[in-house]
Amino acid sequence: MSAQRSVRHLPALDGVRGFAAVSIFICHYGGGKSSSHAFVRLAAELMQFGWAAVSLFFVLSGFLISGILWDSFGKQGW
Repeated sequence: MSAQRSVRHLPALDGVRGFAAVSIFICHYGGGKSSSHAFVRLAAELMQFGWAAVSLFFVLSGFLISGILWDSFGKQGW
C-alpha cells in the first residue's frame, strides 16, 4: 500500500458501508420483521429505514470507486 493511499483512506466510510450492507442483508435475506428469529425481528424493527441503507451503500460505493478512478487518471495503465 502506498503512503499516499493510506493518507487518503477513510476507514469510517468502510464502517458505514459495512453497516449499510449488513442492514440490507438482515432486512432482505433474514426475513426482516416476519422472521422466525427474535434477533432478526428486533434488528429489522430498529432499522425501520432499511430502504435508506440501499441508497447509502450505492452512494458510498460510487464515491469510493470514483475516487480510485480519479486518482489513477493519467497514470500508466489508465
